[in-house]
Amino acid sequence: MIDIWQEIYSTIKRNKLRTFLTGFAVAWGIFMLIVLLGAGNGLIHAFEESSSERALNSIKIYPGWTSKSYDGLKEGRKIQLDNKDLRITDTRFPDYVIKAGASIWQGTVTISFGSEYASVGLAGVFPNHIEIETIKLFKGRFINETDIKERRKVIVLHKKTAEILFHKTHTEPIGQFVNMGNVAYRVVGLCNDKGDSGEKPALIPFSTLQTIYN
Repeated sequence: MIDIWQEIYSTIKRNKLRTFLTGFAVAWGIFMLIVLLGAGNGLIHAFEESSSERALNSIKIYPGWTSKSYDGLKEGRKIQLDNKDLRITDTRFPDYVIKAGASIWQGTVTISFGSEYASVGLAGVFPNHIEIETIKLFKGRFINETDIKERRKVIVLHKKTAEILFHKTHTEPIGQFVNMGNVAYRVVGLCNDKGDSGEKPALIPFSTLQTIYN
């Protein structure tokens, strides 16, 4: 055993540069392995954190363009989804679809209350929107089925938007009417997205947005 250690020592002593480079290479490899493992775990945790409040059994379908010709029609045809597609998805596949919903974006609009105003995105949504997206109800209620059926002019604001509109006057937002163009909407709820970052759209019933904006 002593002879083996003496041989190792003498070899290292005779080849100092090679020994140093070998040791450096091994140490660098271990360091990079630790960094990559740490980065991989960090990405996994970040994904789990961002999707922890999102329904993992949900899928979104967007309209697009066909990539192949079919039945004499050329490729590149635009696919436009409508309410009929929503009803078919919701009713004809009971073994596979728990509930279907939809959302449409109107773009940026100006919401005002008195002399205060804010420019935000506007979306028309269904009641199950809050179950699918990373949205938390902060105060009041969310859009319900009655709002959809009766095309009510109600709105759910992000709490940051509500602060801009109501903070200076110390007004309780719930129950107040805000103006959007020539239409007044009653505030029924305040929401807060996870992490309080990203898009902060105002939400109104899907059917209301379809009716008002054609």
